[in-house]
Amino acid sequence: MEDTFDRLLECHTYDSLKSLFQAYFSNKHEALAAVCEDMTVPAMLERTGAVLLKNDEVMQDQLMCHHRAKWGMAFAPIDFEVYEKRKVRFSKNSDRMLADVYEDFRECFFEARRRQRRRRWD
Repeated sequence: MEDTFDRLLECHTYDSLKSLFQAYFSNKHEALAAVCEDMTVPAMLERTGAVLLKNDEVMQDQLMCHHRAKWGMAFAPIDFEVYEKRKVRFSKNSDRMLADVYEDFRECFFEARRRQRRRRWD
């Protein structure tokens, strides 16, 4: 399961998700559990206690990640920041675009897991 998770996150299509997971979660196991448990990004953020910041809100906490993907990418534009203590700021409609990335990732992840399980018995 971890190998599938890692392999998919290495795909360029999921760069934004990889950045979010690495900055937001303290370890890979938490991120993988979130993908297994939470069907949407809003559900994941709510369950894990995220603080959603307003665009004009000044942050004193350490910036863990600033991810920006421009037009021309599979899922773009995306622009978000993750600060320590699970504080997240999405610019413009980036939260919606990231939700699309997450949905696509989960679909690919679970489809890959289904194929892997079938192969074991072939």
